[in-house]
Amino acid sequence: EGALIRRRQDAGLTKGRCGSNQPARRVPWILAAFDAALIPLRKLDLFRRALPPKLFEAMASGVPLVLSVEGEAKDLVTAANAGDCVEPENPQAMAAASGSAY
Repeated sequence: EGALIRRRQDAGLTKGRCGSNQPARRVPWILAAFDAALIPLRKLDLFRRALPPKLFEAMASGVPLVLSVEGEAKDLVTAANAGDCVEPENPQAMAAASGSAY
């Protein structure tokens, strides 16, 4: 957590917050206070079959969801009409999708 906060400060990023670790049961309520949930995953075959736990928490929160992944997680989000899915490792697509999430 400390390294992430320092990296954020070094980059001069002011939008967004870093918080402390929270119990899993609180995460959907915390996410519900967000404007959007972004789940960026790398373009790796490993993630084509992955269903990240944070995906379910984000879907449960009811906030707009932007997921950058291909495979099972994308299929789930698309079938549930639960958010926008974009190409992994494409920051322009992520920014465009998060802008349309409002």
